[in-house]
Amino acid sequence: LKQVLGDKLAYSFNFRVARGKEYFYFRCRIARPTIDSDDFCVGFQSIDETVKAEQRHVKLQNQQMRIIEALSYKYSSLFIINVVDETISLYRTNTFGVEKHMVEKLMDIRDYRSAMSSYINNYIVPEDRDRVTEAVTLSNLFKKVPEIGVYTFDFQRLLVGRYSYSAISIAKTFDDNGNIIFIMGLQDVSNQVREQL
Repeated sequence: LKQVLGDKLAYSFNFRVARGKEYFYFRCRIARPTIDSDDFCVGFQSIDETVKAEQRHVKLQNQQMRIIEALSYKYSSLFIINVVDETISLYRTNTFGVEKHMVEKLMDIRDYRSAMSSYINNYIVPEDRDRVTEAVTLSNLFKKVPEIGVYTFDFQRLLVGRYSYSAISIAKTFDDNGNIIFIMGLQDVSNQVREQL
């Protein structure tokens, strides 16, 4: 024990115990009252719930990151919605011309509600505005966006005198502190809609 502690008063390490086919996680802590003491106190603590919760969180985050990477190839623009400070930021866009100008103008408005309100009132046709306004509220996203997968809705928009059909898909992931982040993808689906008509 003296060798393990070296010149420290305390030392701890984590380990696993196998019971059948399942592992359980524990922490061992070794302490002594003074550096030259021959008396040691050894304690054990179960950290199984904490470790497994972290493992589930990492697994979920990895699954969601795969979804987000898949979205990044499918959607013309991807946005990050931070629910803690209720802001929106651009993750990636491959738009150009008028569409790029629209995205850049939206990103000047950091507040999520204000940015979405501006987008809806300036670019979405009047008959779709109420439905989309409700769809993008944070309270609705918390209800509708699944743990794995995406929440999608479409609408018609009018940009520079031209009508088109767009879809928004939203996925859920987490930041390093475990706070929920929504990733929103914007896609032109005009060709798909026309094929169905």
